[in-house]
Amino acid sequence: MPRLQEWRKTALQVPERSLRLIRSLANFVRDTVQYDTECDLRMLEKEERERRKEEDQTQWLRSLSDLAGVLQSRGKYESAESMNRRALEVYEKVLWKEHSSTLTSVGNLAQVLRSQGKYELAEAMKRRALEGSEKVLGKEHSDTLTSLNDLAQLLLSQGKYESAEAMNRWALDGYEKVLGKEHPATLKSVGNLAAVLRSQGKYESAEAMNRRALGGKEKVLEKAHPNTLASVYCLA
Repeated sequence: MPRLQEWRKTALQVPERSLRLIRSLANFVRDTVQYDTECDLRMLEKEERERRKEEDQTQWLRSLSDLAGVLQSRGKYESAESMNRRALEVYEKVLWKEHSSTLTSVGNLAQVLRSQGKYELAEAMKRRALEGSEKVLGKEHSDTLTSLNDLAQLLLSQGKYESAEAMNRWALDGYEKVLGKEHPATLKSVGNLAAVLRSQGKYESAEAMNRRALGGKEKVLEKAHPNTLASVYCLA
């Protein structure tokens, strides 16, 4: 990128402010789907923070995780896995194994492992994230329910249907209690349960769930909303 050297010079002159500007620019180009440029900017921020050897490693860890994310989106899974493992190792040392940021890092690693087809390793990471979230935040916290849903989807992709169904039912029960029966997240969970029921040949139960999801979305969203149309497709 032609302007990278210019940004690097600026970063040397005005330490933290310019690095925040670089991050803001990276966020902007991400939103405009300029992934190569975003990757260059994320790399620049990470390298500058490493060069400065900042006492507080929080911002460096954030830049490392951001870079891992954009590498994964570009299909550079091995590099993304390496960076996620490095970030997780530091999070465990600087914070602790059950800190929310550490658990987020665990989840990030699980995602890139799944992208490479390393399902058993990904499942182990997902289970670790879920157990940590349950212990620190509680079984009905939104982050715990998200971890539960993620694990259920991974189990479904491995053909572990019974376990996936149990996880989906647990997640749905939590969403209903915390958010209500017609919240978009609850309705999404209803659709997820329908998918795993259908995969097991439980067509009548799956149809009932899909009809519930569709009825809720038509009421809460609108008939032409993409999520509503997705439910219509599932019933077709």
